[in-house]
Parts: sequence; C-alpha cells; structure tokens
Amino acid sequence: MTDTVDELVVEDHEHVRVLRLNRPERRNALSSSLLHELATIISATGVDGDVWAVILTGTGRDAFCSGMDLKEANERNREGATPAPAVPSRSPFELLRALPMPTIAAINGTAVAGGLELALACDIRLCSSTARLGVPEVARGLVGNFASTILPRLIPASIAYEILFTGRPIDADTALRVGLVSRVVEPDDVLPAALALAGEVIANAPIAVRRTKARSRAAELLPVETAYRLELGPDPRASRDRQEGVAAFVEKRTPRWENR
Repeated sequence: MTDTVDELVVEDHEHVRVLRLNRPERRNALSSSLLHELATIISATGVDGDVWAVILTGTGRDAFCSGMDLKEANERNREGATPAPAVPSRSPFELLRALPMPTIAAINGTAVAGGLELALACDIRLCSSTARLGVPEVARGLVGNFASTILPRLIPASIAYEILFTGRPIDADTALRVGLVSRVVEPDDVLPAALALAGEVIANAPIAVRRTKARSRAAELLPVETAYRLELGPDPRASRDRQEGVAAFVEKRTPRWENR
C-alpha cells in the first residue's frame, strides 16, 4: 500500500511501515503542516497491530531533514503572525520514541536540528556516507529541546555537549565512531539496508520484540533490580507466538507469527 498525504509518503511493506518526508525542494524541512501529519500518522501507527517495525527516511539523497522550516517561520514573523500552532497533544519526537515497535532512522542525507531530533527518537540509526548530523539551534537563537534532553544519554556526554554547545555538525564517520549511528552505507543503499534490517526484526515474534523494547526503555533510568521485576503488559511466555516459536524450532521450519 502506498498513500501520499501532502508532504508525507506512507508505504507498507508486509509488516514494515516506511514514513518518508517528502519535501525535497526544501530539504525535507518540517513545516507546521508536516509536523501535524507526522503526529497523526505516528499516533495511528502505534495502535496498528499489523505494523511490526517502522522506518523513517527522507526523499532524495541530499537531506534526511533540515529541521524546522525557517523560511516559513521567517514569513510568519514578517507578517506579524503568532507562532505556528502547537502539534496536537505531543510532539512527533515524543510520539516516535513512544512507539511500541522498533523504529529505524534511515538517514539518507543531512540531518540537523529537528531532523536530527527525529532520528534521535528512533531506536536504531543508520546513515549515508555523505550525511552530516548536527544541532545548530544555538546559532539561530533557538534551543533543540529534544536533542538537549536525549543526546547526552545516547553518546558520551562530553561529545554530546560539544555538538550541542557549538552547533557544529559531525560527519558520518564521526557519528559511527561515537555510537550515534550503528552503521554507515553508501547513499543508494540507505533505504535497502534499513528494509533488510527491518526484515530481520520482523522475522522474530512481534510480541516478544515489543516486550524487549518496553523493558529496555523502562530500564534506562531504573536500578537493575527494579527494572528486572517490572510488569510490562502481556507476558510473551503465555502467548501463542511462544508456542509457535518452540514448535517451529523443533520442526525445523519458519515460524508463522500471529502477534498474540
């Protein structure tokens, strides 16, 4: 299924949903309308039991996302308009991070400001060898709230603070070296590599994968003893998928998952 919704393209590949920012003429910048579309689609995806993994990428090879559409913001400022309306309920960054299924950022080009924040909201990040990643908000009198919150948790704090305080971007090799991305691929291979990785994810029992993500996320700021004993919803040990996984192993065949 392919559904083009204004500035966002949604493609379903079996149980993998690809969300593609589709404003290449503006380097896939986040207009107020695109932010709303993203929030709406991400919210709907979160309750879709047929989606077992999500990939976020951009159109073209130049940019994954250049962040907030500053031209739109400047036009509103010159017109004396009030700031663009807030995104409904929660920001796309929060909604993306809260998705129960694994998420992959396929960074096909430059990812800066809000664009990098979208990638930071994903569980796994891979990027093009030509990508540059950064948080330049301080150079524009702005603050990257989400990046400032999460980046020091993902990479060594000193490196995170250098990126945040200077606004200077890093290249793909540096991003790989500091652990910001898990792999770097050639520009034409970004989406194929992300789809192949998502294929490996959805080959596993979705209920178990979701439980693994939920436990990992809940454990981030908790003592090990507390996190280990957390109750996180349905126990995969009581699921039909667990029975199917054991049977498939014994019978030497591919499991047929039901997500229940």
